[in-house]
Amino acid sequence: MFRIAAALAALCLVLASCGNIFIRLAAGGKESFVVARESRVVSFDRNGGDTEPDPKTITVKPPSQTTGVLPQEPERAGYTFGGWNRARNGSGAVFTAATVVEADCTVYAQWQPEEAP
Repeated sequence: MFRIAAALAALCLVLASCGNIFIRLAAGGKESFVVARESRVVSFDRNGGDTEPDPKTITVKPPSQTTGVLPQEPERAGYTFGGWNRARNGSGAVFTAATVVEADCTVYAQWQPEEAP
């Protein structure tokens, strides 16, 4: 029995390090663990923009899994805002208000040069 309890404790420590909280439930002589998700923070980086997004961070609180909204877009002279991306250079996944947030992360403004008239 001690080995099982030790293994469970070790498993909980490993899983807790992945950003989850474990709640121990005991009833009728039986124990079980329930995983409760922590809040996640999405930081919005202007990535060369002249103004900051507003707000600069959005916290996703359980049971929600998405931001649901995006901040006010930053501005950059000579460029058009092209959305948010998980990679600074735009090579990552596009980030929208419907993107599932599984961990704290930073997303980066993407810019397209304005065409000269």
